[in-house]
Amino acid sequence: MNDVPDDVRRWPTREAIKSLSKRFGLPNLPDMQDWQWEVGEQSRVEELLAAYDSGGHPEDEQFTLMEIMIESFKDTGCPSQHPAWPRLLARLDQRIGIHISTVWCWAGMGNALDNVYKVMPAMRQLLGKHQAAFQKPLPPE
Repeated sequence: MNDVPDDVRRWPTREAIKSLSKRFGLPNLPDMQDWQWEVGEQSRVEELLAAYDSGGHPEDEQFTLMEIMIESFKDTGCPSQHPAWPRLLARLDQRIGIHISTVWCWAGMGNALDNVYKVMPAMRQLLGKHQAAFQKPLPPE
């Protein structure tokens, strides 16, 4: 996440992790440093997306659920082949204010596209669409 500007950088909260681990039966151990990335499983994407779409979740839980789902796709051969992928991208686009940190991170702008996760091209497209709205103007000289 080195290229994510500090003013949009976001991390899962302990409260969101605790709530989601309980709700979905996900492990939540003290030595899990990047919980949202350790618990991702592609087999649960439909379940998590349905929960995301059901509404009524605090913003921190929406953010963390999306992190889990993207992690679940990152190493797949072709995320676009999964029926949930277009829906997930639509949620990112619709709720970019919550997810700009996620999109910016997964866009991996410091990496060449031949050495990236399979989700990066789609994240770069979303970032290109929304990046200007989240960049602070340069101070006057």
